[in-house]
Amino acid sequence: QTHHRLSRAKSHTYQGERLRQVCLIVHVLCNLDLARWILECAMIVRFSRWPSPSSVHLVGGASMSLVDGSHGSSRGSPHDLRRSPRAIHRGEPPLLANNPPAPQRRYIRHHVEMTKLCPDAKTALSLSGLKSGDTIAVGGFGLGGTPETLLNELASREDGPTDLTVASLTAGVDDFGLGRLFEAGKVKRMISSYVGENKNFEHMFFTGQLEVELVPQGTIAARLRAAGNGMPAIFTPAGAGTLYSEGGIPLKYNSDGSVAIASPPRQTQMFDGKEYVMEPALRPEVSLVKAFKADTRGNLVFRGTSQNANPDCAVAGKVVLAEAEIIVEAGEIDPDEVHLSGVYVDHLI
Repeated sequence: QTHHRLSRAKSHTYQGERLRQVCLIVHVLCNLDLARWILECAMIVRFSRWPSPSSVHLVGGASMSLVDGSHGSSRGSPHDLRRSPRAIHRGEPPLLANNPPAPQRRYIRHHVEMTKLCPDAKTALSLSGLKSGDTIAVGGFGLGGTPETLLNELASREDGPTDLTVASLTAGVDDFGLGRLFEAGKVKRMISSYVGENKNFEHMFFTGQLEVELVPQGTIAARLRAAGNGMPAIFTPAGAGTLYSEGGIPLKYNSDGSVAIASPPRQTQMFDGKEYVMEPALRPEVSLVKAFKADTRGNLVFRGTSQNANPDCAVAGKVVLAEAEIIVEAGEIDPDEVHLSGVYVDHLI
């Protein structure tokens, strides 16, 4: 079809030899939208007669517009590549005929959101849409890399969301970070691997105020990464053949010390003669992460061990809130230094 359209265009105002050369690009790229755009870019340099402007919308919310000031005949023009040969034969107007006339100039316009910076944690949490019963993932390990500003704001909101399910490698410590959430009674269930540094957490668990799902640390990280990669589940040998896979681990106690909720059996499968446990991907509604440095477009740089859990939480979350110790203007961070691309981050403080 591309060769046919170009052969028709040859009989009009454009030089067929140059068009046939550019046609090879379109043909190799299977006549995709990208190929059409490349063809238009090539022609805008070679030819001077153009109809009204065309617009190409790119991934990530950006758009690119090609504008030319000439308004020659559209029949046989490069825009005929967007129509079928039958439409060309009938003389139907090009798809872009309804666009307004372009000014007498050619240029490329980029439309990109310039900043993700919020004035404070309260604004960021309000924009996240977090509600009661949601699941959140929190980066950090113990005291390192913990988004304490966001957690403190979430814990201090009396009318804020409750009955949250929190996924984090650790349960934090008393009176800091995640510990503030437990004290405020915001958490219904905790998914974690190490909970030994929070005495209040221990008291709440054994008195029936909190559900606790103990998961191997590598499994939590893998479940978060699986969600970020679009995978519904993973298989891991960790816990296979134990009470973890067979079920029966207490998740919640009654006030008298009896077991109120026990873990169900997990699905297992054999691969090459070895048993593996199936673990579902962990997809939180909101992720809270902490970075050392960020720019206004959300590109993050982590420092030390905070890089272990924060990137996994960020790629998994439907909405990601990040806080950083240092915030610079876009372009001031070397691309080679970026640990997490700004495309994952929705709001920044």
